[in-house]
Amino acid sequence: MPAPSPQPQASAEFEIPAGAVDSHAHVFGPVSRFALAEGRAYTPPDATVEAYLAMLDSLGLAHGVLVQGSAHGLDNAAMLNAIAMAAGRLRGIAVVRSATGIETLRRLAAAGVVGLRFYGDGDRRYGGGVGVEAACELAGALADLGMHAQLLVTDGGLRRHLARTRNIGCTLVIDHLGSADVTAGIDDADFSALCEALAEGRCWVKLSCVYRLSRTPPDYDDVRVFHDALVAANPARCLWGSDWPHPNFAGDVPDDAQLLNVFARWTRDPHVRHSILVDNPARLFGFG
Repeated sequence: MPAPSPQPQASAEFEIPAGAVDSHAHVFGPVSRFALAEGRAYTPPDATVEAYLAMLDSLGLAHGVLVQGSAHGLDNAAMLNAIAMAAGRLRGIAVVRSATGIETLRRLAAAGVVGLRFYGDGDRRYGGGVGVEAACELAGALADLGMHAQLLVTDGGLRRHLARTRNIGCTLVIDHLGSADVTAGIDDADFSALCEALAEGRCWVKLSCVYRLSRTPPDYDDVRVFHDALVAANPARCLWGSDWPHPNFAGDVPDDAQLLNVFARWTRDPHVRHSILVDNPARLFGFG
C-alpha cells in the first residue's frame, strides 16, 4: 500500500500571517490518471491536490506554489489539474522543452503557471530535466509573459550558472538556498556568488529544503548561518517553501509544521517574516 501523504503532526508556534504562502511544493498522481515518466529517478507515492490543500489548511497557509516534480517529467498535467481544482489558491512552475512556442507558454500562463524550472548541468539525472541553456533561450518569452526562470543547481556549479544568467532578461529564482554545502561554510565561492546576486537584486531565493542540506536534524542548526546570510543580503527577495511531500529523500520525512517553526525561530523580526511569507510571494507569484 502506498505511503500516505505527509501531514503535520506538530502545530505552528507563531501566528501565521493572513495570506501566507508555501512557495515550493509538489503533487504526484494519482497515477491511475496521471502516469509517471519513463526513466524517472524516483517513484513517489500519490500526493494529491486534496492532501496538499489539507496540509496548507492545517498550518493556516493561504496559498501554495506547485513545482513540476521530475517524476512526471515534461507532462505537467497533474500539476495543472491541481491548480484548476484549487480555485485560485495555487500557482505552478512547469517544465517544458527549450523549443516550446509562445502560444504554449501563453496557455500555461493562463492556467496559472508563473514560471519554468531548469536544472544545472549535473542535475540531468532528474528525468525530463531541462538545462540552463533552455532558460536563456526562453528568457525573452518568459519576460514578455511576466513569468520567471527557476533554477535548481546541486552540482556545485552555481557561481558559473549565475554568471551565465547575469543578463538573462527575465526574473530568476534560485531553489533551496542555492543547495548550499554546509561543510564548505558561507565563504564558499558558490554561496558567496548567490549572496552577491541576491543583494544586487539579480535573483530571488527560496529558503526551502533545509532538511536536505542539514546534517543535524530535526533543528537543522548547521543551516542557520546560510539562511541568515541570505536574509541579511536581501529580505525582499526571499521566499519560504516546505518542499511537501518531500520526494526522493532517504531520511526521516520532516514535519512541515516543524519546518515552518524553524523558519520562524531563525527569522525573529515579524516584519521580515511577514515579507518572506506574504509580501514577497504575493509580488512574485501574483497572489492577492
